[in-house]
Amino acid sequence: MHQPYVRLPKAYRALREQKPIPPPRLGRAPWRARSIPLTVLAELLNCDSSSPYRAVNQFGLAVWVKSRVREQLTRGAHYAFGLELERAVKFNAAEMERHGLFVLDLRTAHQSRPLDGLQLAVALEMPPWKAAADFRTTWKTFVNGVADELIAASREGHLEDLPWDKAERYLDAVVAPRVRAIKRVDPHAETPLPNGFGGVARFRRVTAGLASPDPEVVEQTLQGYECERLFSPDAPDPSGWQDWDEV
Repeated sequence: MHQPYVRLPKAYRALREQKPIPPPRLGRAPWRARSIPLTVLAELLNCDSSSPYRAVNQFGLAVWVKSRVREQLTRGAHYAFGLELERAVKFNAAEMERHGLFVLDLRTAHQSRPLDGLQLAVALEMPPWKAAADFRTTWKTFVNGVADELIAASREGHLEDLPWDKAERYLDAVVAPRVRAIKRVDPHAETPLPNGFGGVARFRRVTAGLASPDPEVVEQTLQGYECERLFSPDAPDPSGWQDWDEV
């Protein structure tokens, strides 16, 4: 049956003729305003300024920064064990302190935008009592805290009696994983047990010095740091790298 032609209203015709909305194009992600510029953190960590964005979006800012700091503090320490590892961590912490002061002074001289230390503490998930209004103080406190965790883990785990690859995996699980090991480390797993043969190498060195036929070697062993460290692991290092607070 023939139906008469009816002219629809213009608004209704426009609604029927409306084209479907195309799907969003996969391109550059929308710009996000961050409290702390990632380029500043990249310069403090001495890495490429374009590398943080993907890693931060994937792992989170606090996890990525702590992993980078952990890598910087143990850099070059694969030849060091025990006491030498602690000295390497303190030395690298002092180097990060000098590099951070240079970067922040250079940025202050060329840019007027101030950096807030409290915002940095929130971004890095630091405890409130460790936060400070000064950006340099907060950054120094954060790096110093990671260094203390590495030193405590190396003492409790007796890493001097382990190959360096096993020592690295122990630090990955106890303190913070390296950037290349973030995906392999389960943050909810149980803490690995310390080395069961911890202190054997140090004990053999002390006993060898005490059994030496040379009286001077015996006297040096008794007054040495390793003999004191054998009975008191928290004994301060009298001849090691100077403390970071005194740099």
